[in-house]
Amino acid sequence: MATHGAHRRDPITGEGYTFVDPNGRTEWTAQRYYELATRHLISFKAIFKMVAAVLQGYYDLQAELEAMRKELERDEDLLRLKLPIKEALAIWCRAREGLLRLAELFPDRRKKIVAQVAENEDVLLAMLERYERKQARTN
Repeated sequence: MATHGAHRRDPITGEGYTFVDPNGRTEWTAQRYYELATRHLISFKAIFKMVAAVLQGYYDLQAELEAMRKELERDEDLLRLKLPIKEALAIWCRAREGLLRLAELFPDRRKKIVAQVAENEDVLLAMLERYERKQARTN
């Protein structure tokens, strides 16, 4: 399958560019670049750099979320075991840090996430109090 390019002259620099989009949106992409360049008086090269920066941020975010997912799965498997309290607390702390990081990444969900963290803290404190009472009875 041959891919044809769309040719456009940068209205700012006068340089010629050929756009090729493997997803079949070559004309659309070329037109968007032209519209952005004329509307905001920026070159195709500057637009490309901005697009590359946004895409890099997206890929970095995707990688971070994937790492968080793997850590969550690992901790979930560990929690199925009978763990010493220190290890269970370490898992809880990692989960708390992960949730707070999600609140930073997704500000529109921040309030709900922070509320969930606070609720989890209350549950954890109650569990720790029960554990301490149990330890005091056995000693």
